[in-house]
Amino acid sequence: MSTTCAGRARLGTCGVGRSTGRWIWGLRPPTFGEAWKGFLVLHRDAAGGVDGYARYSTKTEWPDHIPQGTVEVEDLHATTHEAYAALWRYLASIDLVTVVRAESRRCSEPLPWLATNQRAVRQSSAIDGLWVRPVDVPRALEARAWERAGSLVLDVSEPGDESRVAGTGRWLLDVSPDGARCTSTDRSADLALPLAAIGAALLGGTRLRDVVLTTGCDEARPGALALADSLFRTADEPWCSTGF
Repeated sequence: MSTTCAGRARLGTCGVGRSTGRWIWGLRPPTFGEAWKGFLVLHRDAAGGVDGYARYSTKTEWPDHIPQGTVEVEDLHATTHEAYAALWRYLASIDLVTVVRAESRRCSEPLPWLATNQRAVRQSSAIDGLWVRPVDVPRALEARAWERAGSLVLDVSEPGDESRVAGTGRWLLDVSPDGARCTSTDRSADLALPLAAIGAALLGGTRLRDVVLTTGCDEARPGALALADSLFRTADEPWCSTGF
């Protein structure tokens, strides 16, 4: 039941998918590590379908006979804003709990906007957990979704390692919300940049204009970098909620 909801949530999230088996820890023997033990709460829409769920565990402490429990949220995914808000309200209302802690959440988590006191919701740490190096640039660019339409010629290089990388070369990239085509071309390049820049911007969460401060680029057509930056950028940052 939650697997279907998880699949819908994944389709609406920029980033990397996750194995179905990871969604149902505790319901069957794990492939590694200890079996998950905890609680599962589902949110249902008006028709009775599951549109959100959370997996969590609790820890109760009573220092000086005062309850100071903690809720550890392992997973929380929802396909609607209403389900998202309802799940967090449920977790925050569990008796004898003073702290709700969740790991592997988005940097721009909308949770603070649900709180009366936004300062009560704090991000304790943020780390980079995923590095991307395309091995086939045309396939990678055609496989991802694009939110805007545009066309430009990219000259992609990998200094010192040209023979080992499929996809370096000159490519005509045509994209739109309906899909993308990336084909070899002999047209003059609009923008020349290294493979590392493509990898850094591929998932949409890193501005290409910032990446090239390190990697460098050659803008042969005025405005090409701004166009590429706009095309690669996604409204929501990519998010992979599973460690691997």
